[in-house]
Amino acid sequence: MRKASREMDAAFALEVLDKAPYVTVSMTRPDGSPYGLPLSLARTDEKTFYFHCALEGDKLDCIAHCPTVFLSAVTKCAPTVGPKDGSFTLQYKSATAVGKAEIVTDREEKIAALRAICQRFLPHHMDAFDNAIARSLERTAVVKITLTGSPVGKRKQYDKEGEEMTNEREQSQTRHKAKWTVLSDNRSSDSRLSTEHGLSILLEAEQHRILLDTGASDVFIKNAEQLGLDLSTVDYVFISHGHSDHAGGLRYFLEQNTKAKVIVSPDAISGKFFSKRGNLHSITTEWPEIDDDRLILLDQNFEIAKDLYAISHIPQIHPMPKGNQNLYVQNSDGNYIHDDFRHELALYVNGLLFTGCAHSGLENILSACRWPVKSVVGGFHLLDGQESEEELQELAERLKEKYPETLFYTSHCTGDNVFEVMKGVMGEQLQSFRCGTIIKFNFLKL
Repeated sequence: MRKASREMDAAFALEVLDKAPYVTVSMTRPDGSPYGLPLSLARTDEKTFYFHCALEGDKLDCIAHCPTVFLSAVTKCAPTVGPKDGSFTLQYKSATAVGKAEIVTDREEKIAALRAICQRFLPHHMDAFDNAIARSLERTAVVKITLTGSPVGKRKQYDKEGEEMTNEREQSQTRHKAKWTVLSDNRSSDSRLSTEHGLSILLEAEQHRILLDTGASDVFIKNAEQLGLDLSTVDYVFISHGHSDHAGGLRYFLEQNTKAKVIVSPDAISGKFFSKRGNLHSITTEWPEIDDDRLILLDQNFEIAKDLYAISHIPQIHPMPKGNQNLYVQNSDGNYIHDDFRHELALYVNGLLFTGCAHSGLENILSACRWPVKSVVGGFHLLDGQESEEELQELAERLKEKYPETLFYTSHCTGDNVFEVMKGVMGEQLQSFRCGTIIKFNFLKL
């Protein structure tokens, strides 16, 4: 790149590719002439994109002749006059990447890819997805593009002082200190703190204080008092899903905090949840009354505030935790059906991804996250005695390969043996937490 100061990293490039309304895909025709067109792409991990098309046509002819493709996208594109020199110029964010295209033949992968595409572009209409698949799957082609190298980003923008933003100038401007403290968990590192089967974490960032789940009871409040933490200043409560071990403490929190917004899926509030581990028993939350002006009900991906994103309706592309097999929801007829976890949300803030229990599967949540992930925090719902040791090792290998720079912190519904098996593969990349754990870190402002 001629101006190295405008070159941005792979994470920036992936974000541009994700946010662009379309991506231009360039190919080579069988006669050697160029062919390119804008397409609606959905990304499922750091290397994989999908698009759909008819069963025949120029795109498939090009791919059969030469599978190498070139991707390009632009966002934040606006003509402007240079604030300092009065020059006519263009502000933009752009990305390019090279990949290999192939037609997807596996039925389950096709459906998963189409689900990801629909979730990306039509999240409000996912209820119609199954009927659409039944009607059109056999007459729809799906193409997978696997990146063969790191994507490259480029940016030209001016800051508030009228100076052109460069990657060098941002090194000292975009890092912000934060910390998270575990208030409720199955395990404790501090004899003063109580434990329970539940999870609650306080995330303190530059702009927000966010309570990540509330555990099963008021244990998190008592532990916060022991640690000298004031929960009355929390401005957001994020509820990852409807199970009582994550939302049961909400009613106690609302007695102490009169301002925090509650972020939750409407399906979490309306659902009736049960576990068949041992005897059939309810794990439904007793929801308190919440004023409408404090309730943020989400059934789609949503930017809650600057650099604070909720992820909804997580596509189930990768394997789901086997521990889900004992979890049910009661339908309107009173029948117990397997929980599909449409009520589960994940939260992303400045490089940190909170998974709650990760019932949707850790890999699926990571794939659904469109932003660079520096650390993953939460339960993995990998219970001892469910996945085989080989399956756990393979999962750990995939995480290590796809997310080599990401740190993983887990406890709660991650079994002790599971943790040891995965840590044997991931080493220092995988860490445990418990009540009283405090992690201070820097994150990058997007």
